[in-house]
Amino acid sequence: MPQPDMDLIQNGNRLIQEEMSYDVSSLKREHESLIFGLNNEQRIIYNSIIEVVATERGGMFFIYGHGGTGKTYLYRTILSCIRSKGKIALVVASSGIAALLLPGVRTAHSRFHIPINVNDDSTCDINQRTQAVELLLKTSIILWDEAPMAHRNCFEAVDHTLRDILQIEDPQNAEKPFGGKVVVLGGNGELGERDRDNNISIPSDLIIQPSENPMQDIIDTTYPGLENKYTDPSYLQDRAILAPRNEVVEELNDYIVSSLNGEVHEYLSSDSICKASSNVPD
Repeated sequence: MPQPDMDLIQNGNRLIQEEMSYDVSSLKREHESLIFGLNNEQRIIYNSIIEVVATERGGMFFIYGHGGTGKTYLYRTILSCIRSKGKIALVVASSGIAALLLPGVRTAHSRFHIPINVNDDSTCDINQRTQAVELLLKTSIILWDEAPMAHRNCFEAVDHTLRDILQIEDPQNAEKPFGGKVVVLGGNGELGERDRDNNISIPSDLIIQPSENPMQDIIDTTYPGLENKYTDPSYLQDRAILAPRNEVVEELNDYIVSSLNGEVHEYLSSDSICKASSNVPD
C-alpha cells in the first residue's frame, strides 16, 4: 500500500485528497478481477497505456468503438490499475449522462473550468498557484469519455492550459500536446461496411415505412385515433414521442395541435416570485 504524501496532508489540497481517497486494497482486488476479462485487443490497448503512465513518457490515445464493445470495461480496468498504485487519474466526460458511468468522473467543463462559449483563443479558467494547478501537476493520466461530443475548441482550451501549467516542471512541456500528460480520448465509431458484425437488425414490424409525410406517420403510429381520444388522460399518458432536440418537440407539438378540432386555450405562467402579504402576523 503506498504511503500518504505528507505534502498533501500539510497543504490541505481538497482536490488532491478527493482523488486519493480511494480504497487501495479494494481497487487492487477489482483490478485483478477485471484484467482477466480483457480480450486480446483490449489487452493491447491496456498494456500500451499502462506502460506510458509507468514511464511518465506522456502520450495521446483514442479509443473508439460502438456501444457495447467494452470501452467502459477497459476504462475501469485502466483506472483501477492506476489508482490502486496511489496515482491520480482524472476522468471526465463530455456530457452529464456519460459522467454517470465511471467512478470519480466529472464533466470536462466542471473539472477543467472550460468556458461555456469557446473559440480558437480560449483557455481554461485555472490560475497559477491554485489547488487545481497542484492537482494537474500530480495527475498521471486524463481519461476523457465521449470525446466526439465536445467541440474542438474545448480540447484546445485544455491543451493550451496544460502546456502553460506543466512548463513549470519542464520548459519543453510547452511544446508537447497537453503538456506531455497521458491523455486518453474515447468515443463511438461509425457503422460502415467494415462493421457488419456490429449491425443490429430491427424487426420490420417496429419500423415505420417512409411516406410523403413522415411526421404524420409518426403521429398516427404513436397516437392512433388521436382526433377522437385526445381528451382521454389515460390514452395520452401511455404514449410519447421522443425527439432529439427541443426544436423538433415544438414542431411536433404545433403540428399535432393544429390538426385537432376544438377551442384553443393559452395558459401563461409567471416568471417572478409573488411577494408575501405585508399584513401577515409575526
